[in-house]
Amino acid sequence: MKSNKYVAKTLAGLEQVLADELKQLGATNISINRRSVYFESDNMLMYKANLYLRTALFVLKPLNQGKVTDKDSLYSLASTIKWEEIFGPDKSLVIHAVSNSEQLRHSKYTALVVKDAIVDRFRERFGLRPSVDRENANIHIDVHLINDYCTISLNTSGKPLFIRGYEKQTGEAPINDLLAAGIIKMSGWRYDQAFYDPFCGSGTLLIEAAMQAANIPAGIHRQGFAFMNTLDFNRNKWKEIFDEAKANITSPSLNIYGSEIDDHTFKKLESNIRRSRLTGYIKVKHEDFFKSKYRQQNGVIITNPPYGERLKLDDIEEFYYELGKKLKFDFYNNKAHIITSSKSGLRRLGFRYDKKDNLINGKIPVDLISFMIFPDRKD
Repeated sequence: MKSNKYVAKTLAGLEQVLADELKQLGATNISINRRSVYFESDNMLMYKANLYLRTALFVLKPLNQGKVTDKDSLYSLASTIKWEEIFGPDKSLVIHAVSNSEQLRHSKYTALVVKDAIVDRFRERFGLRPSVDRENANIHIDVHLINDYCTISLNTSGKPLFIRGYEKQTGEAPINDLLAAGIIKMSGWRYDQAFYDPFCGSGTLLIEAAMQAANIPAGIHRQGFAFMNTLDFNRNKWKEIFDEAKANITSPSLNIYGSEIDDHTFKKLESNIRRSRLTGYIKVKHEDFFKSKYRQQNGVIITNPPYGERLKLDDIEEFYYELGKKLKFDFYNNKAHIITSSKSGLRRLGFRYDKKDNLINGKIPVDLISFMIFPDRKD
């Protein structure tokens, strides 16, 4: 089967994790770029990439690229693509554009020019044109114009892949699903180890951990992907891939535990676990972590505690001091991974971390610090 070039987009700091995922799936000629990973695969592996990848935002298939200096050259670049061989005029489309060019500075205008080129080509050939639907389009087109170089791609995913498919409710400071999945992979957590999130919010880290451990593909609950609306979509092959994915889901014995103090958020947490169909794998308790009697040894703690950006604390430094003290006394011999943007809080935590990764949560730059918790030595 013909191999094509693709680009999987991700968040800053997760490029290597995504490259490892693609290698495991069987992609070839993998190379890492900023917030993206380039690879080659056939259509079947592209289907799998959309279904399985936990740390990808989108999977893009470049269609045409070249120098663009003005509206006319952009229109020409877009109009030479054989759109009628990709999808029919009965499909709706949306154009996502990023434009940073001297001549075409506005992304909306860039998207409009590409849209005109597409519909004009259809109208000339069929007397029909695809409609535009910004909310629920069948076909998603990605336009990336930086300086005078433009790449036009088919977005095979459609809506972002962090939309896992179950109807999720979020709290005040949610962590992105793919960031959570990436952090879990970076932590080295073994599925026979205990896993604890003391500030679990709406449960994203817990749910992503359970899905990984049970070999549940990230996109198993989604209603669909944009590639299903293309003319070369092979429904039978997709069914084989999907059925195989379901058959490979396991039922491991897991110790995944979370605590959440806020009443309203806890209700969302319980709802999300039910909707993701993971009730049997995850235990949660409505409690204050600092008063919790939960203990574990030789496990992993991964958490996204309040860090003074979206959640305001009266005394962030005192909070982190108490957090460090609680970890030392009650969770020694665990490996901890804490997501934070509070430099002052980290100084009060009381641990010397052995690893720090720079990531982005939403639009907030954060650090992922990792350290082993040893018991307090009393000399």
